[in-house]
Amino acid sequence: MVTLALPFLLIFVSNIFIQMITIFLFTLALVAIAGLLLGIQILLKKNGKFSSQHVGQSKAMRERGIHCLQTQDRLAYNDKKNITDMEK
Repeated sequence: MVTLALPFLLIFVSNIFIQMITIFLFTLALVAIAGLLLGIQILLKKNGKFSSQHVGQSKAMRERGIHCLQTQDRLAYNDKKNITDMEK
C-alpha cells in the first residue's frame, strides 16, 4: 500500500514544483519588463538620468515655500537661536 502512494506523491510534488517555477519565471519576467519600461528614457538618451526626487530641488515645492526636512530643521534652529539671542 505504501509503495503505491509513493509514485503518486512524487507526481503531485513535481506538479506543484513545476507550477511554482512557472509562476516565479512569469513574475520575474513582469518585473524585468516593468524595469525596462521605467528606464526606457534613460536607456534611449545619450546622457539620460532620472530627474532629482529631492524636495529642495523641485521648482514647484520652492514656489510653495516647502523645504526638505534638513533645511526646515536648520531654519527652525536658526529662528530659535535668534529668539534666545534677543532675550539676552
